[in-house]
Amino acid sequence: MKNHAMRFLGVSILLALVAACATNKYTSVVPGVTSFGEMRVTIGEGWLRAPASVIPEERSSSRTLTRETLEQDRLMLIPGVSDGQSIFRDQDNAIPLPLFAESMTPEQIAAMVGQSMQQALWNGGATVAIKDARDHGYGGIAGFAFDLDVKMPSGPDHKGAAGGFVYKDRLYVIIYSAESPEYFDAHIDVVRQLIDSVTVRVKTIGLSAIS
Repeated sequence: MKNHAMRFLGVSILLALVAACATNKYTSVVPGVTSFGEMRVTIGEGWLRAPASVIPEERSSSRTLTRETLEQDRLMLIPGVSDGQSIFRDQDNAIPLPLFAESMTPEQIAAMVGQSMQQALWNGGATVAIKDARDHGYGGIAGFAFDLDVKMPSGPDHKGAAGGFVYKDRLYVIIYSAESPEYFDAHIDVVRQLIDSVTVRVKTIGLSAIS
């Protein structure tokens, strides 16, 4: 009886370890056009889907990708943020995350994105500066784009790029951040191509290729 109980315990521990490994695994993203609500984006080769277990700040409708690991670079696709919502999941931070308002100007949205990243991704330990905020079109929809400089408290600083638009009073934004210069310089051309691929759908559909 004792040996049977020990074997059962051993099997249970093994299964738990296997399950934990599975939930912490990066998975390859199938290239192609993917829809996020009313935003369509073309995902090229070489992207990995980060496991949800290591990105607690991710909203349920968002997706976080990387070409390396999240420590080196991350691409955040954040669709359909309504008035009064934050672009990241609020994790009971000491300082509440800033909220999107449909009345915001592009400059105010860029500042909100930078502050949100600073709090949600780095717990206020990094300083995010917005650079070169500019107008940018997406499939006939007027939007915005801007660059990011991130000063880290330790380790390599980051650089980034972002773009987005407001459609039907909802915010759609794509944000990329990477260690600079190594990973940022290696991947920024691919990232800008991805951001420039964004178009708007008339009919809302669910997530497709990235699940």
